[in-house]
Amino acid sequence: MADWRSRLAALVRVGKDLPEPMNSFRARPPTRRGWPKSLPECPALVEFYALCDGGTFFWYDFFPLRRVKAEAAAFRGWPDRPGDPSEQLRHLLLGYDPDSFALIWDSAKDELVLFKADAQDTYPGGVTFAAFVEELFGPKLAPGELENLWEATLRYLDGLT
Repeated sequence: MADWRSRLAALVRVGKDLPEPMNSFRARPPTRRGWPKSLPECPALVEFYALCDGGTFFWYDFFPLRRVKAEAAAFRGWPDRPGDPSEQLRHLLLGYDPDSFALIWDSAKDELVLFKADAQDTYPGGVTFAAFVEELFGPKLAPGELENLWEATLRYLDGLT
């Protein structure tokens, strides 16, 4: 099975030319500016944005890097010390899912969570960004489980490499 990097790179190469209905998934080509020095980082997050500039992957809409950087100021010190500009930037808003849950990466814990202010809980908790993209681009079907459109798209991309 292909790893997340090769599948993401294939999705960038294909661009808008995926056949219907797979063309609802899209990866924007990477920006030439690279990861901003002002943002916290982890290797998988930097690599992800080196391969693409966000896009739509399964349920998730990842922001372009310029928007991640613009949104970062709103999370300075959040939620531990709201509004304290002296604190190091800890949280990055990376995008949303279709239910308007924010996809937030906590750099202090290397933890990715889905968060919604009016929801009872966050989900998932304790998932590193690396583990998240591994699962996103390498889902494992249970025996007898039917493939969904995202999984069919990944299999299609594997056939292009």
